[in-house]
Amino acid sequence: MNQKIINSLKIILFIFAIMIVNVSCKTKKTTKETSKTELTTASYSKEIVDFGELNEGEKVIHTFTIKNTGETPLIISRINNGCTCTKVMYDKKPVKSGEELKMDIEFDSSTRYGKQYKNIYIYANVRGGVIKLRFTSNVSQ
Repeated sequence: MNQKIINSLKIILFIFAIMIVNVSCKTKKTTKETSKTELTTASYSKEIVDFGELNEGEKVIHTFTIKNTGETPLIISRINNGCTCTKVMYDKKPVKSGEELKMDIEFDSSTRYGKQYKNIYIYANVRGGVIKLRFTSNVSQ
């Protein structure tokens, strides 16, 4: 084989190996974070909210209610909303057994167009480690 091709393959394999190590390290960190505290259970008012038809530039807010139905406090370690168009606002304190957390989700439709599907991942001490909330809307100009 041509020496240039062999060197290119070596570089690609090296980059691929670094990516695999990076992903596996992040997975271990997440597992350690959730295993430090006891697991609890939670229920929520709605998993999916449809904001309906919006004009580009409109902002809408929905309040999700998450109830701690377990025995130990519900602790949210982090939230991934995946988009700068979505803000998540909530009280950062642990939620005691039997209590509820109000979580406001604000969607800013500026620079958005068409059907929107957004996911919010709430990493907490629940089975599976994550609560997934979603919303949709259709943005027109």
